[in-house]
Order: sequence, then structure tokens, then C-alpha cells
Amino acid sequence: MQRKNNSSDPQQKKSIAELEDELDQLQEKVKQQAVDIRKKLKASRNTKPAPIELPTGEKLEEEEAKYTLEEAQAELFADILTLEKLILNYQEGRLNSELYNSQLKSILYNILKFKFILEKKAFNLPEFLKTEKSLSKCVLASQKLKEMKIFF
Repeated sequence: MQRKNNSSDPQQKKSIAELEDELDQLQEKVKQQAVDIRKKLKASRNTKPAPIELPTGEKLEEEEAKYTLEEAQAELFADILTLEKLILNYQEGRLNSELYNSQLKSILYNILKFKFILEKKAFNLPEFLKTEKSLSKCVLASQKLKEMKIFF
């Protein structure tokens, strides 16, 4: 394959000093962008999710009517497992903090909703959480729910 002679190209006519200056400027830009990215990552780690608003009154009664006891148990169980995976993925760096906080808020909302639904249905939630062996594998989710004083 033959190479085309680009001697008429203005880029070819730059001196070595000019190219070195241009390279220095580009390196400074890259360094500044890296600093900016680190600052954004650090700031995003320090952000707390917004408070969770739960359904109240009529909305809670409507939600309660939608689910049988078994369906509410299954939903709660699935949300706890999802919380476990969410925390694990965040810790492994697969999620940024904005997505993590958004998903965390949504999952915690569902967990609280199903907690209230099960309590309204006179279900013994603490006993269920103690006896459900699969939940014992959800160490991260259990820790988060304890930390937030939701249950466990």
C-alpha cells in the first residue's frame, strides 16, 4: 500500500516546538478533566437519597387490596433480593451514585409499602424474616435495612 505525500498539509509544517506546546496544552486539558471527574464522583458519593414518601390513607388501602397475602410476601422477598443485588453492583462499581440512589429509593419505597401491607393483613413479619433462610444470604440488604431502621 502506497502512502500519500501530505507535504502540502498545514499540519506537516508545524515545528517540533509548536507540536510540543500543543501536546502540553492537551495534557493539561486531560489532567483538568480527570480532576473534574474525580470531584464529580466524590460529590456524588456524598449525596443522600431524597426522603421516601409512602402511600397513606386511601392510597395504602388501594395498594393493600391489590395483593393477596402470598403476593405481598413474594413482592417483599423479591424486593429484598433486588436490594441485595443493587448494593452489590454499586459496591463493585457497576452503577454510578445517581442511578444507585434512584434505584435505592424505588426499592426501599416498595419494601416499606409491602411491609405496611403485610402488617395491615396481620402478618407476622418479624417471624417471617427470621425463619426465611434465603434472606439470611442477603447480608448487604439486611445491613442496609437495619441501618435505615426499616426492620431486622
